[in-house]
Amino acid sequence: MTADLMDQMNHRYEERKVFTVTFDFTFSAVGNDGGLECASSKGISSNISEGGLGFFTSQDFKEGQPIIIYHKNISDSPISAEIRWCKKHSDSLYKIGVCFN
Repeated sequence: MTADLMDQMNHRYEERKVFTVTFDFTFSAVGNDGGLECASSKGISSNISEGGLGFFTSQDFKEGQPIIIYHKNISDSPISAEIRWCKKHSDSLYKIGVCFN
């Protein structure tokens, strides 16, 4: 974990609230032909703030990767977000932090 990431985690500006819903999200993935394609998955949220969301998913992501989140309790319309960090939680589960765009 980088010093910048640790600093960001220790100095959050918005209060995080426990928030547990299952939601859909889409992202770009590299297809079998090497080109980009739209992929979708499900996540289970753990917390939310005005600026972002923490959730669990089976997908591994790179920092900076964009995703689109779909859930009426998060936003009335699809919300654009960016992966801020991704940590392996167990063999097939990752914990993700995103910031809303």
